[in-house]
Amino acid sequence: HWPHASSAMFSNWGMFYRLDMPPLPPLAPLPPLTPSPPSPPSPPLAPPSPLRSPVPPMLPPSPPSSPLVVPSPSSPAVPPPPSPPTPPSPPMPWPPSLASPPPAAPQRLFRTGSIRSCGETVRGDTTKAARQTGTPAGEHIYAFTVAAAGTIVFDTCGSGLDTVVSVFTSGLAKKVAQGDDSIACGKQAILTASLDAGAYDLVVEGYYKSEGTYTLTVGCSNLYSDGARIGPLSSPAAPPPP
Repeated sequence: HWPHASSAMFSNWGMFYRLDMPPLPPLAPLPPLTPSPPSPPSPPLAPPSPLRSPVPPMLPPSPPSSPLVVPSPSSPAVPPPPSPPTPPSPPMPWPPSLASPPPAAPQRLFRTGSIRSCGETVRGDTTKAARQTGTPAGEHIYAFTVAAAGTIVFDTCGSGLDTVVSVFTSGLAKKVAQGDDSIACGKQAILTASLDAGAYDLVVEGYYKSEGTYTLTVGCSNLYSDGARIGPLSSPAAPPPP
């Protein structure tokens, strides 16, 4: 037997055997672990290259060079004839809505009568009379003609309404004189008008919407220092047919 021998038993077909084995030698100690030096840092990664190169900007095409024209020595160069000028277009009204409207047809004037002489007195009633000019009230219109320049007085004292008296050139074209109220008669007008020779229209109406009866007296006086006489009022010429 070996000292400290290991033994083992095994059987073979019912027979047991004992086998003695020598001891194993001791294991040698492992060398101490030395730490490995740190690895150097990795270099930074380069930026990735673009997959496609940028497209260069397109330059505008250069204009084609004009061919050099060499004049023929035999015939001198003749300039082309000038083109005829373009006629100006007619002016257009702008905006169309602001274009001047056509002139209105003259309105027919309805006269009440005429005054034929100085010192004449006429009476009337403007109730529901037509309104053609002046105040909102109805009015009466009298035509008269002045034969020579002078002063004429139109007196409505004693009328039954607050009167307004106006003198226009013929056809109510232009107002030349107007009277409203008076010192002598209060709300009844006395109009003194200096008129040149010509045709006129006299309008008798009420103040604002006043209508009613009136009395009109026409007087002629000579107020000029040169002594010129005031001719009598003559009847106006008949108006032309419409």
